[in-house]
Amino acid sequence: MRDLTQEALAEKIHISRSSIGRIERGKYNHNISLSLLMDIADGLGIELSMLVRFDEQENKIWWSLSEATIKEEYSEEKKDFC
Repeated sequence: MRDLTQEALAEKIHISRSSIGRIERGKYNHNISLSLLMDIADGLGIELSMLVRFDEQENKIWWSLSEATIKEEYSEEKKDFC
């Protein structure tokens, strides 16, 4: 996006190139701070929403994972209650 290399973007937002690579591959702790996302969006010159918008397939995956997590947590709570 925006014809920036990982190295150029990393330098622009003051993080390592390897961190940018891990973020792109989804291997960055699964916890990216909002401030880091805002820095990336600023560095790319895009709106933050472009980084967090899901397409239809991603929405389906997210909702199915969320439902599975909720069901699992509910069943664990039910076990603890009984």
